[in-house]
Amino acid sequence: MRLVLDALHVLMDGVPAGLRMEEIGSAIGTFAGVRAVHDLHVWNISSGQVALSAHVELDNLDNWAGLLESARQMLQTRFGIAHVTLQPEPAGGINPVTARG
Repeated sequence: MRLVLDALHVLMDGVPAGLRMEEIGSAIGTFAGVRAVHDLHVWNISSGQVALSAHVELDNLDNWAGLLESARQMLQTRFGIAHVTLQPEPAGGINPVTARG
C-alpha cells in the first residue's frame, strides 16, 4: 500500500518528501535584489530527481545571470534540487499597472 501511495504522490506532482515549499521559497528570497518568489513548484521528475520552477521578482534584471547561478548552486547543495527553472521578472511584474490622473 505504501508503494502505491508513493507512486500516486509522484504522478500527482506532489512535493517530494522532506522538502518544504516555504523553506525553499524563503531561501531563494534571501538573495540580494529578490523582492518576491511566486508560482513555486517542486516535484519529482523520477526517482531521486527533483525539479523546481518559480518566478522571481527582482529589483534589477542586470544581475540576473549571477543570481541565477548562485540560486542553482544553493538549491543543489541545500535541497538536492538539480533541475531548476527560474523566470526573472521586473519589480512590479511583467505588466505593471500605472496610475492615471
